[in-house]
Amino acid sequence: GIGIMSTEFGYWISDAIFKREKIRTEVIDHWINYKPWNPSFLGFYAGFQFPLTKYKPTTAPAFRTSTGSTTGLEGAWFWNHHLGFGGRLSASSVYYAHEDDANNAGSFDLSMCQAGLYSHWSIYKHLYIGPKVLVGANYYNKIKNEYFICPASFGACFTAGLSVGAMTTPNFEVNFFSGWNMLSPHSNVQNQVIQTIELGARFAYRFKKK
Repeated sequence: GIGIMSTEFGYWISDAIFKREKIRTEVIDHWINYKPWNPSFLGFYAGFQFPLTKYKPTTAPAFRTSTGSTTGLEGAWFWNHHLGFGGRLSASSVYYAHEDDANNAGSFDLSMCQAGLYSHWSIYKHLYIGPKVLVGANYYNKIKNEYFICPASFGACFTAGLSVGAMTTPNFEVNFFSGWNMLSPHSNVQNQVIQTIELGARFAYRFKKK
């Protein structure tokens, strides 16, 4: 995505400097001749999760976690320009430490499989915002070290998100998203759901409707 945008920007600068009136890049043509179409897409995203609730896989009071990284695949099929159905598969890695002991630190994995409604609303030409609401299942892997064992667990999850993006070419989009996640408790010793804020960027291929 960065490579494509850098190349297009270079062409644009070159055309502006040398005043090639008959040469237009794909991006400039797209701005001028823009026509909205069904915004179905498939893409890759990466970002960070900021916990609003503490993970508690053990009764140990000194257990702590930090911001986790997340990555995944996401796609949606739109039956018109504004509404669609889709989903995502994601995997996150969260660092943890027990009693501030570097020898008792590590990471646990969190996976999510979700589906739900996507929306698309143009702001100006090919700039847009995209709300979404997803439900699905989450999975925590097993944590085991010399101090404690936390078994793997499944649960339900919910996500409400909003993205702001742009078409950089007729079939390629980049957007930046935020989301609020509600996840099942990490273990049976935790009596409240896990809440996180997710921030990241998505690079996607847009399936242009003929």
